[in-house]
Amino acid sequence: TPLDAEARQRLAELQTAAAGGDLAQVKRLLASLAPGLLGAVRRRAWEDAAKRYDFQGLEDAVREFVAQSTMSP
Repeated sequence: TPLDAEARQRLAELQTAAAGGDLAQVKRLLASLAPGLLGAVRRRAWEDAAKRYDFQGLEDAVREFVAQSTMSP
C-alpha cells in the first residue's frame, strides 16, 4: 500500500527519533501512527524494540518498511 505524505512524514520523524535514541519521541510517534498503517504484528515488534532500547533495530525496521511501501508493484 502506498504511503501518503503524512504517513511518510511521521515515519521519517520516527526514524530520526530512533536514530537519536529519543524514547519519549519514539513512543509519541508510534502512538500517532494510524492503526492500520503497520499491522498489529509490526506495530508490536516496533514497540518491543523501543522498550528494549533497540533504537538501531527500530530505525532499520522503519527504513525497510518505508522502502518496501514505496516500491512499485
